[in-house]
Amino acid sequence: MHAIKPAFYTHLCKDGEMYVIFRWAMFNFRKQDPELNRAREYGKSIGIIPEQMPFEHLVDHPFD
Repeated sequence: MHAIKPAFYTHLCKDGEMYVIFRWAMFNFRKQDPELNRAREYGKSIGIIPEQMPFEHLVDHPFD
């Protein structure tokens, strides 16, 4: 995970399931899972604005 810059993330999606990988944390969830909000809160805590984390949309459209 050291290859991911601070205040950045990458995501992987398949069949409605998403992995969000930050430099020092990883989250796995589906659209309505509370873990989605935990991932967003973690992202905010490291300086990512909520508009840059459209996880609900990305679960269905991972290449947008």
